Amino acid sequence: MRRGGFSELVERVRVFFTAPALPPTALALRSREIAVVEARRRRGRLLVRRAAIEPLAEGVLEPSFEGKNVRAREPLLHALERAREKARVRHARRWAVALPSAVCRLFLLDIEDAPKAKDELVSMIAWKIERLVGLSASELTIAAQALPWRPHGASAEARSSKREAIPRRERFLTVAARTDVLAAYEEVFQEVGLHPGFLIPNNLAESGWMATLPSDEDALLVSVEGDWLTLFFTRHREPLAVRAVHCEPEAMLDEIHRTLVYYQDRLSRSELEPPSSESASSEAESLSPVLERGARLHVVVVVNHNEEGGGTPSSFAQEIKALCAALFPGNAAPTVYSLNEHSLEQEASWRLSQLAAPLGMIMSS
Repeated sequence: MRRGGFSELVERVRVFFTAPALPPTALALRSREIAVVEARRRRGRLLVRRAAIEPLAEGVLEPSFEGKNVRAREPLLHALERAREKARVRHARRWAVALPSAVCRLFLLDIEDAPKAKDELVSMIAWKIERLVGLSASELTIAAQALPWRPHGASAEARSSKREAIPRRERFLTVAARTDVLAAYEEVFQEVGLHPGFLIPNNLAESGWMATLPSDEDALLVSVEGDWLTLFFTRHREPLAVRAVHCEPEAMLDEIHRTLVYYQDRLSRSELEPPSSESASSEAESLSPVLERGARLHVVVVVNHNEEGGGTPSSFAQEIKALCAALFPGNAAPTVYSLNEHSLEQEASWRLSQLAAPLGMIMSS
């Protein structure tokens, strides 16, 4: 996302799920650490050339949608410098940057009878975001990406025969943040000579891992960062549904349980229904039901930034596995894969969960 006139919203689209050309150098900023990675895709594999993890002292950065995020400017500047020095990428010119998930609001918007005129479409997206966030679009920076609308479960012939009756429906992956909050981050980056060409929240960046999964599978990313929980479903490697909620850590398993039940309930329906993002609150963002009979959740990828990595299994991932075992038939329970349990080959002390956002951005390219 970049600052700019709201009339330029459509031009400022972030093409994250449709073969973007992203920089090979990426940085993720979280409340307690900075992760820097330089990597490249080669013959279907991701080769990490350089990486570094730099801790942040408590209280230096307090991510939030509103208010002051950067509490101690100088320590943050020094940490950014040290992270780039450690990774030996100080002179990299092109950067993709992931901000703390709490800074942004992530939505899947579905618009029936979407206007063809760009200005009208921009106004409609702005109106929907205003209702979800509770702020005027003039206070926000909004990025929207059009996604393919695929009425899964219907044959090509059926879709063709009903084409005249189907209203023009568009789907948009949208990210909204307060412009003044983004400006504070951009000022810090500019002060250390870092000019991001690509800027998204951590939870969206981490969803780039889904690009590595088989294209015919449903998958779920569970991302925990502070008191922010994101549940991001994909189908055919494309966004399917998003739920991002602010809740206490002890309530997160209940939220995951409710969302998995919702997923199952919608799968039992034979007819597609238009989603109703407008009914979601500003804290529980748009689960968009583009589900089909017979679809199945195959993989759950877990990234928990509140949990220390180590050689032992992730207790949080084990609890999610138990939930899945209770909700799904034994032969249909999804595989639960925790990035907290795996390390980077070059450095055993670095968990893949720490590098999930920068690697996710690079993997999606």
